[in-house]
Amino acid sequence: MSVADSSAISSDGASGFIVGLSPPSLVSESGTATPIILPSASFRPVHTGQAISVMANGNLVAITSAGVLEFPGNASSAEAATAASLTLQLPAEQCQPYAPSGAGGTPVTPLPSPTGLCSPEAYAMTVDGAGGIWVVPGSEGASVERLGT
Repeated sequence: MSVADSSAISSDGASGFIVGLSPPSLVSESGTATPIILPSASFRPVHTGQAISVMANGNLVAITSAGVLEFPGNASSAEAATAASLTLQLPAEQCQPYAPSGAGGTPVTPLPSPTGLCSPEAYAMTVDGAGGIWVVPGSEGASVERLGT
C-alpha cells in the first residue's frame, strides 16, 4: 500500500493504524488509507515513540512546538480541527543561567524567561487507557510527566 508519509506508525485500536505525521493517514485493516485532517499547528519531528497517539475518547495527540496538541481525528476541515484542539504544555522548570561561550558555558534551549523559568519541549509521548498523556520532557530522558488531569 502507498501512503504520503511513512515516517511513523501507531495503533488506532481495532480501526487499524496511523501512518506518518505530515500528513498522517488512517489505514484500515483492509489497507485503505484515509488522510487525517490536522489542525493548523507546527508538528515536531518524532525523536522516539509514537508520532500521533489515539486517546481513549478517540481524539488524537501529537507533539508540537507549543506543547502537546489534542485534536479530533474526524474533523472535516483544518479550521474545525483547529477550533476543537487543545494545547497542553509541560510544567515550567527552573532554567540554568546562561553563560556566554567564552565563559565555558553552553546556551540553554529554550532561553529562560525573565523569571528564570523554561518551558521544556516534549521529546517523546504516549497515552494510557484512562486518557492520561505521558511525555518525556527534553532530550535527556531523566523523567516522565503526566499532562492534564
